[in-house]
Amino acid sequence: MAITLTLQFKILTPLFLGGAIQKEPDLRPPEFKGLLRFWYRAISPDYYEKEKEFFGSTRKDGDSKEETIGQSPFLLRAKKDFLETMSWNDVNLRRFNQRHGRQTRNGLTYLGYPFGLRGGQRDAFKPGGAFELRLIILRDQEKKRLRQAVAAACWLMAHVGGAGSRHRRGFGSLALTDWQCQEGEEIFPELKVLPLLSNSSTTREWQEGFEKALGRFRRWFGPFDSKEVNNKFVHPHLGPAFRWRLSEHGFAEWEEAMNVTGRMLQDFRLRMQPDYQDVKAHLMGAARGGGPLRNAPCRVTFGLPLEFRFSSQTATFMPYDEQEKTTRERQGSLLFLRLASIGGMLHPLYLRLDGSVPGLDNPVAVQHHGRPLLQPKRNSLDDFMNHVTKEA
Repeated sequence: MAITLTLQFKILTPLFLGGAIQKEPDLRPPEFKGLLRFWYRAISPDYYEKEKEFFGSTRKDGDSKEETIGQSPFLLRAKKDFLETMSWNDVNLRRFNQRHGRQTRNGLTYLGYPFGLRGGQRDAFKPGGAFELRLIILRDQEKKRLRQAVAAACWLMAHVGGAGSRHRRGFGSLALTDWQCQEGEEIFPELKVLPLLSNSSTTREWQEGFEKALGRFRRWFGPFDSKEVNNKFVHPHLGPAFRWRLSEHGFAEWEEAMNVTGRMLQDFRLRMQPDYQDVKAHLMGAARGGGPLRNAPCRVTFGLPLEFRFSSQTATFMPYDEQEKTTRERQGSLLFLRLASIGGMLHPLYLRLDGSVPGLDNPVAVQHHGRPLLQPKRNSLDDFMNHVTKEA
């Protein structure tokens, strides 16, 4: 017998989730299924051995064609009655500007900068809208570990992650307002033991509920330890280095909340002037036959690629593959910024996941320059979280 889990979501910040036509928003089930896989990996220490059991797997045959050898035991469907859309140009960004010219500071523009670039204009689902995800578990529904994996992944996607473009920087923040098993709560008891934090009326209640859920996950999946992970770039997870901070100050408007969240990061990074000067000196030195840059810029720890733009040149820092002796496209940030809905207000939430820190755990190189750089002199990612702990 199949069982059906329904999840009700409210959109807190613009959801830039593209469909077949990228500029038009669409609720794409494959996108959400990929996010659930990501968050299962984040909470399960032995995900490498277990995830194919819950999400399926693929392999390549002799003709290099992909062949599915393990089908996921659940289907995912998205349902929306009507969702209003908006464009980035609809947002009054200028009201948050401080200073002028190159000194302008604007946290909302900072977090959403790709949406304002030429060719980057896209529509989004407007905050305040609601939609439903439906998970239909086709088999093995009696297995506790499958129910735990599904419940944990859904809960984390809703409370730690988000969906769509720039969801690590606050866009696509969601609130899980309700979830139910249509066949009865006794069929899916895991739902009852995980609190829906959007029902919290105070930040203290939210924080206590968050810690309760994390403790439940550790009991379900076991703690992360220092054992080796099979892949070189350790997947973001909720291990010992995981940290989070919820702001006590809430905002009625998503724009204001996102501006404050973005300014926290923008102001911190603008203090890191030596990065800018060191990279500029490196490019000038390279033009004369040699560059002085030995260490990767400290801000690579926030994620890659990292681009420095100057009037005549651009320097792009990327992950370096020591085996292939070349750069890779990207290494996603371990820093997640989002908003949490508490008592009708929106509170900035800052999360630092455990995992491989760019530049420290994996080498970094300047694109087209061919050699890896030494480690950055500081871990700016953790410096930022220390700063947030004091300020938020």
